[in-house]
Amino acid sequence: MRISRQLAIVICLLLPATAAAEDFPTKPIRLIVPFPPGGPNDIIARVIGQRMSLRTQILRAVGAAIE
Repeated sequence: MRISRQLAIVICLLLPATAAAEDFPTKPIRLIVPFPPGGPNDIIARVIGQRMSLRTQILRAVGAAIE
């Protein structure tokens, strides 16, 4: 009885580890730069986008604000 209880606990603890992980992220990451292109903020956003090993999109929306 005790061994079956321990076995059940071990199986319950290891079961989530066997689940197939989904690739993250599945969509490209969007960096929104609310300043015009060519400025220091745009350059920093481009550098950050290149350094990330993920797919990134730099969106320039002059005057954009977070709602």
